[in-house]
Amino acid sequence: MSYYDQLHPWVVYRLLPNCQNQALTRFRRRNDASIYLATLQRHMPFAKFIIAFDPPHPAPAEQMPIRAGGHAHVESSSGPGEILPAVQNFGQSR
Repeated sequence: MSYYDQLHPWVVYRLLPNCQNQALTRFRRRNDASIYLATLQRHMPFAKFIIAFDPPHPAPAEQMPIRAGGHAHVESSSGPGEILPAVQNFGQSR
């Protein structure tokens, strides 16, 4: 999910046949999305649209920020809160 998508979680979808949909645009606030939806419905009265909240997905463990001291906080099967050492040579070219 891009940074833009994370900042704009409200999505206006156009409902298409065969259980398909098309994301038209994204908004930061639901009120802005509902105003846009009303405009679309006035211009295309026979089309169907919905507003949906698409929350940002949590970053995978590989992309989590490194804590001070060079350790990443990652939950694993061995137990929550396990501290793993950061990968050495991170960011160095080969």
